[in-house]
Amino acid sequence: MSVLEHLRPKLGRLLSEKPFVRRDSPEHVTHQILEGLFQDRTLRNLNVRLWDGTMWPDATARAATLVLNRPSALREMLMGGARRAWARRT
Repeated sequence: MSVLEHLRPKLGRLLSEKPFVRRDSPEHVTHQILEGLFQDRTLRNLNVRLWDGTMWPDATARAATLVLNRPSALREMLMGGARRAWARRT
């Protein structure tokens, strides 16, 4: 099972259970999605760097960093057209 196949059901549940309010900043929404996806796991080997330079879950050095160059990057990777989104980022 690919990572996307594993995460897609969790993302669907997160979006249906916790509706996002438009007034939320892109950073806040991205943090909500990441926390929903990884809530049951300790991330020992992965950081996520947002477009503004902030690190999630924290600034601790880890083996790999997923870089989101713009606010829509995470949504594009996890929702429709995910293969194209992953290809654009490699």
